[in-house]
Amino acid sequence: MKPLRSFLDRLEPLFTKGGRFEGLYALFEAIDTFFYSPPDLARGSPHVRDALDLKRVMITVVIASAPAAVFGMWNTGFQANTAMASLGLAGMDGWRGLVLGLLGAGYDPASIYDCVLQGALYFVPIYIVTMVVGLFWEVLFSAVRNHEVNEGFFVTGWLYEGMQGLAATGLTWTQAFIGQMQGSIGETSTLLCLVGGAILVFTRIASWRIIVAVFAGLIIPTLVFHNPESGNPMMTMPWQWHVVVGGFAFGAVFMATDPVSASQTNAGKWIFGLLIGFMTWLIRVVNPAFPEGIMLAILFANVFAPVIDHFVIRANVKRRLKRNA
Repeated sequence: MKPLRSFLDRLEPLFTKGGRFEGLYALFEAIDTFFYSPPDLARGSPHVRDALDLKRVMITVVIASAPAAVFGMWNTGFQANTAMASLGLAGMDGWRGLVLGLLGAGYDPASIYDCVLQGALYFVPIYIVTMVVGLFWEVLFSAVRNHEVNEGFFVTGWLYEGMQGLAATGLTWTQAFIGQMQGSIGETSTLLCLVGGAILVFTRIASWRIIVAVFAGLIIPTLVFHNPESGNPMMTMPWQWHVVVGGFAFGAVFMATDPVSASQTNAGKWIFGLLIGFMTWLIRVVNPAFPEGIMLAILFANVFAPVIDHFVIRANVKRRLKRNA
């Protein structure tokens, strides 16, 4: 890595203030700190020194979400190959069919290679577009504002109904939990989302309080208001099905725990997570035109996160003042 370090050091004067490419310093800084830790370090109190900077945090999130994304590729190919087999189609036209043929892949739903490769041909173009667009706008705004590039766009790009209907498909709960069902790429496997969540909790990037609270916020009202006699099909769905359908687990693990937009206090994290879970249940059950709900619930809770922390801190201050008095 020493030759790379020397090469970047020789290029740096071109991008610093007064250099020929001064306006592209944000892009150079992003590439430099992708390979090496930033040179600016907090050396004295009251700052906390830690080797885990923002780039390493985002890379860890990508690693944690990779199992769900890879499974999503397989599941996309599996669903496509299964549908083609049921329709009696022997192959597909277009560039995807050409690439599959060149790589020796077929259309067998039982073949992991066939399914993963076909799913990748759908996933990779989406990911490339989100990366290019995200990088363009991130670098542009960083250059205009003279800020460092925020690596959050790597994760952003990576992250791309009633019981009678479920019963009609023949889908079992175990299949839904594993993720062997139709859905958005990378969000169908609750199992692998939880595995990714365990990685984020272990590395202390995500808060376990928020994850547990989001699940509790959905499960509790589902148990309390469960009504098999209701004419609303979503009121008849058991709690264990609520947590495995749609993008609930994905949102609870990777979206609700975002350290920037979530509540920061411990008590606030419980309130924040419970609000997300309850809003998800409310949107799914009360509004039949919007059967998902988790992403809208997260956006709603993000708006109130600073307010939640404000009142939690005020309550803590009042309690301490009363104790000292």
